[in-house]
Amino acid sequence: MNEQQALLEFLLRANRPLRTRLAGVVRRGIVRNVDDSAMVQLLQVETLKGHLTPVDVERFGLYGFNSVPRVDTEAVVLQVGGAPDHVLVIGHEDRGGARPTGRQAGEVHLYHHEGALVELLNGGDVRVSTGTTVLTLHDDGTATLDADLTVNGDVQLNGDLDMTGDATLSAGDLVATAGDITATAGTVSGASVVDTTVATSIQAIRTAYNVHNHTVTTAPGTSGGTSAPLP
Repeated sequence: MNEQQALLEFLLRANRPLRTRLAGVVRRGIVRNVDDSAMVQLLQVETLKGHLTPVDVERFGLYGFNSVPRVDTEAVVLQVGGAPDHVLVIGHEDRGGARPTGRQAGEVHLYHHEGALVELLNGGDVRVSTGTTVLTLHDDGTATLDADLTVNGDVQLNGDLDMTGDATLSAGDLVATAGDITATAGTVSGASVVDTTVATSIQAIRTAYNVHNHTVTTAPGTSGGTSAPLP
């Protein structure tokens, strides 16, 4: 053995503890326990078979985003300064098939493993879906909801309402303070439909129409008209 080989072996032996420590600075592991009760989420990770980190390993995430990892998913563990007693989780991945794939560059997605999804799409649209219900906020100022809608509160429309079905009031009034209520197809029914511009209601108009009388001013079978409504 020459002097160079001897020196190399000496350096390798001397640096073996440091190399071993550096080799374990970043590890992959499996999440075995999650505690989401503290201000900072705490995990326990199995980094080697049978080797568990302490139960209070802090998981660092992005501001404004929160998620609770599922047990048996993957994590990236960092030993701060190479110290095995100072461990952080700096990354997490769930390979359970929930992550949306095949999307366009630049898009952002917030997803849940049971199918709920929020998408920030290229072009400015935002789409929220549950798998059966889809709400799309379009960049042109419009929105599309593919679902039934229940509103537990007041609704104020500062524009036109275009309907292709029926409008039914189970209780209360449908009031037009300005503009028209027009049914080109279907029916408008309910307790009362009020037009405040004429200070009356459709029901009042129906009542007045049903009780008034006219006299015929021309002979039967000839064209003509009727008199003004009789008192």
